[in-house]
Amino acid sequence: MPKQKRKNKQKQATVKPGFLEKHLSQRVRIILLACAAVIVVAAITAGVWSINYNKSKPYNEVAISINGTTYITNLNMRYYINTLKILYGAAPPNTAISEFADFGEQQIEQTETIIMGSQVLGVQVKRSDVEAEIKKSGKPVTRERIDLTMANDLVDQQIPANQPQYRLQAMLLESEAAAQDAKNRLQAGETFDNVTTELSKLPASGTVHSDLVWKTARQVDIEYTSTNFGNMVASADVGAVSGPLYDDTVNKQYGYWVVKAVEKTAATDNTTSDQLHIQGILLGSEQDAKDAIAKLNGGTDINELAKQVSQQTGAQDNGADLGWITKNTSPFDALFDLPLNTVVGPVAYNTSPTKGGYWLFTVLEKNNSMALTSDQENALSQDLVDKCTAALSKDPNYKVEDLLTQKMKDFALNQVVLAQGEGSVLISDAELPVGEQGLAYSQKLVAYGSTSGNTWSISDGTLPEGLSLDPVTGTISGTPKYGGASGFTIKVSNSFHYWTQDLVITIHIAISVTTSSLSDGQVGTAYSATLEAMTDSNIYTWSVLAGSLPDGLSLDSASGVISGTPKTAGNYSFTVQVDDGLKKDTKDLSINIK
Repeated sequence: MPKQKRKNKQKQATVKPGFLEKHLSQRVRIILLACAAVIVVAAITAGVWSINYNKSKPYNEVAISINGTTYITNLNMRYYINTLKILYGAAPPNTAISEFADFGEQQIEQTETIIMGSQVLGVQVKRSDVEAEIKKSGKPVTRERIDLTMANDLVDQQIPANQPQYRLQAMLLESEAAAQDAKNRLQAGETFDNVTTELSKLPASGTVHSDLVWKTARQVDIEYTSTNFGNMVASADVGAVSGPLYDDTVNKQYGYWVVKAVEKTAATDNTTSDQLHIQGILLGSEQDAKDAIAKLNGGTDINELAKQVSQQTGAQDNGADLGWITKNTSPFDALFDLPLNTVVGPVAYNTSPTKGGYWLFTVLEKNNSMALTSDQENALSQDLVDKCTAALSKDPNYKVEDLLTQKMKDFALNQVVLAQGEGSVLISDAELPVGEQGLAYSQKLVAYGSTSGNTWSISDGTLPEGLSLDPVTGTISGTPKYGGASGFTIKVSNSFHYWTQDLVITIHIAISVTTSSLSDGQVGTAYSATLEAMTDSNIYTWSVLAGSLPDGLSLDSASGVISGTPKTAGNYSFTVQVDDGLKKDTKDLSINIK
């Protein structure tokens, strides 16, 4: 018989009353507690993040931005502060902290310019080599220190500490004939100084005689505004008169004009004058000017010739046009007495810059390897920065933006001072504003570093009588009783550190008008009188506060001179005022015009 299947009956669980509700509520409590814990942790995390973010926010602000096709660099406050710390650690002991923020900013911009500009010029230093160099010195390897070291290495590479140097005599002549004439005179026995004084057209307005200063070839180019003369000096024999040698790169503040008037307008009344519309060509030598005159007289168009040979700025585009002139305002007054289209020249003019000239020079001494002086290093370093800047500026997108505000600089200086140790403090004030006798004075002294628990005092000397120092706020205030200068030493201190600073407050004597009366004048006769004031200030101004001066007279605000030619008789009353920038004084005066 088939077996019958057994039916397995599972025993049904029984739940005690209240059991489910009890355990369900426990689970809800656990979940709620977990959620609360998550929220608390999240809140703490957010709070910590917010605190850290607010602390780090000032450090992440962009201080200096450098943009270009090749370089996009944003230097933040952390970079700026860290660079200041490095620079301040190497600064001389008496470096004023108040000036250090700007100094650091300039150093950063100069460092980046040297690194980027040198790369454009084809000069580089491996960053890995710089890092190894810093490691070897035992100093921390940071981006800021790498940049500063890299810039120094690039300067050393391009400006060797020892270079060939020369002492020379030099003169610049405008033409080969003039240079040859000068050379003949030297060979005939005339001194270099005498010939130079008479003939030289050296750059700018000066002349150089026996130059006893040692210079590198690059310095020669810089001082004589040339890019070729240094090479000429370097290849010359010592003791021989070299030249004439033509230099088409040298700049000189001297030129010759060829001009003519093409239009004229006559004066219409006593307040205007004749005017001329003129055309002109600027040449670098008298001979070039004579050649231009010959071409013009031969029928050459002045505008076309100007585009070809004139050294006047814009001549290549505008031709010979020089605009309108009035008499006694230019070196071309002779044109007013000549018919239109009369060519005049050569007209020598010593403020018209031109290029080109012939060098005549003697190298007195030469040293093939001479150490640079600190002044030479500074001059050549600045020259390198200028070269790098010029190279970078060829990129039209290159731009340096200084985004530092005074608030950012103050924050940075506080961090620099505090880095010297807990409670470190430095007085920032190097100078105090002047005051005036009898006028309220107030100046709050500023300290960088520790901002709490500081006490201010005077450790030596005294304040001007009438002024006092608040020991808590560091404010000097009051009303000075007397004029004069008072020197004293300010001290700021806390439980960790103190700092002293020597300061001076100058109090001017109260300014007052001392002129009590003015002399009479006469219609049609020149008049002059000077207002006077009692003061120890060097700068003060005069004005007429009320009333009016006699018709035809005026007051010079700087000198206090009333001058002119009276036009109308009468008695004129007015009030004058003198102002030294701090205090003013007035006086009622009158002038009788007969």
